[in-house]
Amino acid sequence: MRIGSPKEIKNNENRIGLTPDSVKALINDGHQVFIESEAGEGIGCFDDHYKDAGADIVSLENLYSNSELIIKVKEPTREEHNLLNSDHILFTYLHLAGDKQLSLDLVKTGVTGIAYETVTSNNGNLPLLSPMSKIAGQLAFLVGSYNLLGQNKGIGKLLGFDDQFDLGTVTVVGAGTAGTQSISMAIRNGAKVNIVDLSEDKLNKLKQRLGEKNIRYLKSTETSILEAVRESDLLI
Repeated sequence: MRIGSPKEIKNNENRIGLTPDSVKALINDGHQVFIESEAGEGIGCFDDHYKDAGADIVSLENLYSNSELIIKVKEPTREEHNLLNSDHILFTYLHLAGDKQLSLDLVKTGVTGIAYETVTSNNGNLPLLSPMSKIAGQLAFLVGSYNLLGQNKGIGKLLGFDDQFDLGTVTVVGAGTAGTQSISMAIRNGAKVNIVDLSEDKLNKLKQRLGEKNIRYLKSTETSILEAVRESDLLI
């Protein structure tokens, strides 16, 4: 198969659909791979790295005209719609539920779209969405903690600094993949944690795994959320 990975052009998007190692694996399996020139620079992978892996370095137009499978990271922009046609398979994060116009525009191109976030394993997991959710959950705690610092116009609190002082309280609403990562980060840093979720079964399983030291488990209701938020230094 002829596979292409273009440079992402959305603002502040530095990722690329294929790394040099991915390219090498695909070529070893008998595929031909096209990489748009300078597409990997945002992750520190340059054209020579992709050439050494066996990829052809081409222009954007040549990539789309030569490729059957387009591997991206983000949904296509309006400019990229003009490059897609019914001969293409587009493999990327699409998130069509939040953008009706994008859905309609993609239908007009005739492209076959496969969304990373909907790829499901045999046990019902979402293997391509889960890593992104884990990263988001960890970053939520880190960025939130950073913005509590006085120099960032926060209240000047370091979460979980020392049990001789106020440890600070973090409330996490939703104990899914992202939420449980935020919870783990808060616990590791020694903060008090309120875990709020609709599922009592999920809360009970977390209680068995995490214990109850400095942790409260709250069934999600308007009252419980208001109570937790009022005592929180950080809400995720």
